[in-house]
Amino acid sequence: MSHPLGYYSRTWDINFSQCYANGKLKYSEISNLFQITAGEHAEALDFSFQTMLTFNQAWVMSRMRIELNKLPKLGDQVELTTWIQDFDGARSTRNFTISKDGVTYISGSSYWAVINFKLRKSENLAINTDHVKLFPSHQATAFPVDKLNIFQACETVDSHRVRLSDLDVVRHVNNVKYVDWCLDQLDIEDVLQKPIASIAMNFLRELTYDDIAEIQHQQQENVHFMRIQRTGKVAFAMELTFSK
Repeated sequence: MSHPLGYYSRTWDINFSQCYANGKLKYSEISNLFQITAGEHAEALDFSFQTMLTFNQAWVMSRMRIELNKLPKLGDQVELTTWIQDFDGARSTRNFTISKDGVTYISGSSYWAVINFKLRKSENLAINTDHVKLFPSHQATAFPVDKLNIFQACETVDSHRVRLSDLDVVRHVNNVKYVDWCLDQLDIEDVLQKPIASIAMNFLRELTYDDIAEIQHQQQENVHFMRIQRTGKVAFAMELTFSK
């Protein structure tokens, strides 16, 4: 049951468009479900996208960590629960779990920033949040969402020109797209058959229409580090760890 001022839950039915060829939920779709449910919770808390739009503001994800025990599959009905761990006016940590029949399949933690999308800079949320209930001691993941070392040596493996289908409502590349671009560089059978234990992501700079992004990769045993950059500046970094 949802409680708008505290924990917020909703049920999702996993459909075919959300799944890989193996019938399991896409890793990028986890981020998408997190985004949508966070947006619904924000609407219940009276700082939805439409409300923030009147102040030229929007929430932008800065970091995310996902820890996986099991992937939901086609036809599964899962419960996604989210809550706000902390909030300081311009930044917020939000947590997630995806469970089925009371068993937690996926845990996530995310770090968000408020930006003025006209000025393209961070600023304090213009909406009062005194009514928001926080859960500072309830962290969903075993490890906190954190900064990655983005200066690792990598090999450029592909490039991508940003198109209309990559953009979201604030006219920059949505985080779901970065995950897909990176996973498309890995061996298909590894992605489909080998379980992934965790995915850590940092969103550092926005990419916009017609930008050309370099996709870079480094592997050390079961850990893949991937980086997307434009003109030498890193826009996105991801560390993906396969289960041993």
